[in-house]
Amino acid sequence: MKQKNESIIENQEMLKIFHKLFPASKAYDYQVVWCKDSSPYKLGVKARQIGITTAEAALSFLHCAVWAESKAEPLPPVIVFTSPSQRQSNRLMQYIARIKSRFEDSFGKQIIFKKEREDFICF
Repeated sequence: MKQKNESIIENQEMLKIFHKLFPASKAYDYQVVWCKDSSPYKLGVKARQIGITTAEAALSFLHCAVWAESKAEPLPPVIVFTSPSQRQSNRLMQYIARIKSRFEDSFGKQIIFKKEREDFICF
């Protein structure tokens, strides 16, 4: 069972699935380190286009995809991303759609969202 502050990709099986969600089926080491950090808030100095948004989108997608109702987690996860503009929000939603496609292609399982809009997705 996952501890409260433990990342979902701590076990090797989940880490392999996480890697498959990336282009070329491999996340960079710094993306894995970023996603293994289960702090409620993260602050990082970064350059442009290093894949942190893709890593966060993959981690959030995976977290929602493997959620199962239990006493510890009776409600599905609610994950909120904020962006400075609508254009950037739309780009994040495109990343999540790509990750969904990679998951479906890699594992042969179709994921159906209950509700999907340009700015909102619900499993």
